Amino acid sequence: MSTLIYTRVSTDEQAAKGVSLEHQAAKAQTYCDLYELTPYQIISDHAKSGRDLKRPGIQRVITLCRAKEVEHVIVYDLSRLTRSTRDLLYLIEDVFHKNGVSFHSIREMLDTGTPAGKLVLTILGAVNQMAREEISLKTKEALQYKIQHGGKVGRAPYGWKYVEGVLVEDPYEIVIVKRILRNYKRGVGYSAIARRLNKRKETSQTGKAWTPQMVQGIIQTHTKARARK
Repeated sequence: MSTLIYTRVSTDEQAAKGVSLEHQAAKAQTYCDLYELTPYQIISDHAKSGRDLKRPGIQRVITLCRAKEVEHVIVYDLSRLTRSTRDLLYLIEDVFHKNGVSFHSIREMLDTGTPAGKLVLTILGAVNQMAREEISLKTKEALQYKIQHGGKVGRAPYGWKYVEGVLVEDPYEIVIVKRILRNYKRGVGYSAIARRLNKRKETSQTGKAWTPQMVQGIIQTHTKARARK
């Protein structure tokens, strides 16, 4: 049985703010020496988000725990492990606890080997999840603001194009959009509209044949755009 030290940074910017992989590892090594949790192995994920578990390093940790080759897993702080409450509870209950692994978070002074540690860990996990969702909401609001004010955000919707960063109508595509909307108002279904467009050999945004899903997407996009005006 051994001890695993897990470290993670999401971006180079984060690494420059004192949460580098080296900084995390050094703190964890000191912790291991203090509590005689040796020998230990360091597993890292560089430039990986904590929003899910699609990371090679954390997957390696899970594999070793399930193989019962690990007794302790140590992180510098809880957010290094994950920012998802669901993933946190999965790791604690289904990976660590089920395989006899104790989880330690240095900054929060947590040890899931105790009932108090498990309770505090669940609460802190919920706080991390709330913080991530708040960031996501602010990002969506910022994007929505740019869209409403003609700012460039990603690919222009069909019927529009960017000219010097400003969203304007595409003279060719907007004619097709109006035809789609007109047919839809007359009760023509998505599939029938797609067939008519393909028969007329109209160009889609992808350059491929029109599908009912493409038609539906255009109708929904332009309906929402009109509703905002």
